[in-house]
Amino acid sequence: MVTLGKSYFGVIDYVAVGLTLLISLGIGVYHAVRGRGKETSEDLLMGGRKMKAIPIAASMLVTYFSAIAIIGYPAEIYSNGIQIFWIHLLLTVFCIPLAAFLFMTVLYKLKLTSAYEYLEYRFDSVVVRCLASIIFTLQMTIMTGVALFAPSIALEAFLGLPKWISIVGIGICGTIYTSIGGLKAVVWTDVFQFFLIIIGMVTIVTRGFLTAGGIEQAFTRAYDHGRLELFNWNVDPFERYNTLNFILGYGIAIVCFYGTHQPNVQRYSSLPTFKDALK
Repeated sequence: MVTLGKSYFGVIDYVAVGLTLLISLGIGVYHAVRGRGKETSEDLLMGGRKMKAIPIAASMLVTYFSAIAIIGYPAEIYSNGIQIFWIHLLLTVFCIPLAAFLFMTVLYKLKLTSAYEYLEYRFDSVVVRCLASIIFTLQMTIMTGVALFAPSIALEAFLGLPKWISIVGIGICGTIYTSIGGLKAVVWTDVFQFFLIIIGMVTIVTRGFLTAGGIEQAFTRAYDHGRLELFNWNVDPFERYNTLNFILGYGIAIVCFYGTHQPNVQRYSSLPTFKDALK
């Protein structure tokens, strides 16, 4: 028997959570029914290479903007200051164009379905392609596990729902709409979730400023407690935060994620032209 903890949810909260899951499933069912009988593997995996730039951009953002970031970043900034957010924002602005220049110009023109097809062409080896695919699968399994665990903590705190039920429920929902709807369902579900995230974050930030007594008061408190240090030019690879470590570590990671990581290669390769991919 499942034992539920104390719930802080009201009727509106339950309706919001239920509608979010139902709409996500509905998007998958819609695209599955719409393409039934005439959908090829390229339609399922690449959206027929006819996707639009703006939905793909929103999907690429949401891919890495999971509950890990939504829950983890505020806690990290609260504990250790704003430097992680500030440097990540700057590096993202500069490193994504670099990723497009270094990798997208090559990978898009090959019309790949998988980023690891390139490794097979480059090294003339199926073994290299399979090895890279296995490593990617292990990486995404671990990452997805953490991404599912993070919201389960929040749901347990507010809803009293055991973690395993949240993990299984969210996992099944995502698996269903992805498997039956393909890339189109994933992208349009990401767009839906993108707007939910923006609305939720704006609401939380607004409430936070109001609770703190205003924007000026909130930043004054953060400054007084040493949370507004923007740059730290210490040269120490073992220090938790310093600017050089961010540039070398996160800068390289951003270039690799947006240039060569399979979820993003699949998305920008689904666009009809290279010009659309550069957008």
